[in-house]
Amino acid sequence: MSQNISPNYYKELIDLQDVEGVEAQFKSLLAVPIESISDLEKWLEDEKDLLFIIDEAMTGHQVDFYRNTEDADIKSTYLHDQQAIQPLLMKYVAKLMINAVILLILLN
Repeated sequence: MSQNISPNYYKELIDLQDVEGVEAQFKSLLAVPIESISDLEKWLEDEKDLLFIIDEAMTGHQVDFYRNTEDADIKSTYLHDQQAIQPLLMKYVAKLMINAVILLILLN
């Protein structure tokens, strides 16, 4: 029994199919010059916002897939997230954390 399920229970504020665009957002964040505590606070807020919108989309895709495993498009989207976006997240989250720690040390 197949249901017509609307994915409107989450906001997709980023196009995760555009891997280069997602990576560009991470690179842009890492390139922000930080010279003060207020710059760091703004940078941390931007980092949190970027990670939140990626997580929101990925979680929504995962729930879509769990709710309807027979839909080829939903499965393709979920697998794309796992194979392309998750490794990118692992790479850049580590860099963002290292950057934040170094900045905190330097600015204190």
